[in-house]
Amino acid sequence: MTNHNNTHDTVRKSFGARATAATFAAVVGLTAATLIAGPATAQDDDIKGLWVANDGKTVVEVDRCEDKKGRICGTVVFQDGVASTGAVGTELLINFKGAKVQGQKRWESGKIASLEGGKALKGNIVLLENGGLKVTSCKRGRCSNQTWNRPPAALAEKATATRGGSR
Repeated sequence: MTNHNNTHDTVRKSFGARATAATFAAVVGLTAATLIAGPATAQDDDIKGLWVANDGKTVVEVDRCEDKKGRICGTVVFQDGVASTGAVGTELLINFKGAKVQGQKRWESGKIASLEGGKALKGNIVLLENGGLKVTSCKRGRCSNQTWNRPPAALAEKATATRGGSR
């Protein structure tokens, strides 16, 4: 009878160890997912707002995408000194997701459109230490970089007034 109780205790301990291991694995997985997703979402706030594309005239509003809230998009909201404002409303930054790369504030897996039209290219975005936004687009292994900056106060006011102060 003593053997029967020992067998029963061994089964109970084994089952308890498996349940504890499964619970531990679930907690570790959830914590890792939070750590991976959390910083990317938090860093999105660092690039939200108005940016001037490197032509110095096109103001782009960067915010969460309308259809994919976990992604970042950028839409032309104003063009200074341009007779035709056909570009206003054009989405230049399309569906970027935050990435954690050695302390960089970086967004990847998105596409960058051109004001001239054509096919949007794969690219990435990096917030530079000097406050600029490095926008890189690549086609067939060749990449080009632009540096966008925050608009001066006067240009930001024009862009906001044109949009009717929305957002």
